[in-house]
Amino acid sequence: MLEQMKELARRAGEIMLRAEREELHIKNKSGEADFVTAYDVEVQNFLMRELSARFPEAQFLCEEKENEAMGKAPTFVIDPIDGTTNFIRGLRHSCVSIGYYEGGEVQLGLVYSPYSDEMFYATRGGGAFLERGGKIRPVKREDKSLSESLTVIGTSPYYKKNTGEETVRIFRELLYRTLDIRRSGSAALDLAYVADGRYDLFFECVLSPWDFGAGRLLVTEAGGVISQPGGEELPMAPVPILAGAPTAHKEFRELIGYRP
Repeated sequence: MLEQMKELARRAGEIMLRAEREELHIKNKSGEADFVTAYDVEVQNFLMRELSARFPEAQFLCEEKENEAMGKAPTFVIDPIDGTTNFIRGLRHSCVSIGYYEGGEVQLGLVYSPYSDEMFYATRGGGAFLERGGKIRPVKREDKSLSESLTVIGTSPYYKKNTGEETVRIFRELLYRTLDIRRSGSAALDLAYVADGRYDLFFECVLSPWDFGAGRLLVTEAGGVISQPGGEELPMAPVPILAGAPTAHKEFRELIGYRP
């Protein structure tokens, strides 16, 4: 299954790369900075069609469709293009994210960036890996403290009215307590980079399950920790996310705290 997911993710990436030469047909879905392009829909339809043909018993939880609450059935959790605003602006920092769940638990996860040709993937209990240009290496991050951490923060742009002040408060705290701060525009890639040790800590006030559906497994299989900021487990629903090196994750919770 993993090899087929990887193959399909690469083919989905080819659709994204093709978009640089064609019309995007942008729509605003539901609110501020909440965009969808024809390519989000095309990639999602492609993945659902191909995965359904291979695994007809599977269900789907995807960004660009109406969803019911995920149960115990085999389910693919898909973000067809994570980082849509980056994609629209030609920033070349977007990805395909696919997680596979059984019994409500993530079993396989991959995040693929067609622009860098980097495939991050993980299997439950089997480790996390990076495949790039034909080379494969284990992803295993160092345990950095909060003060040593290069931190990435998501701004929850779809929820600014409710989360803006809290995002600014957390940003201010992290600015003075960490090495430095970044904002990339793709949460799925942020989690992959946390797993790989490029970032040491990630925080966002609200993140949807398709954004973290695959990345959560990458983080834990690489030796990191991912949870809600209070330490609670992640439900398959929009929630605040904290992910990172174990020490930085613990120090964030103890020293900065979180006020929802």
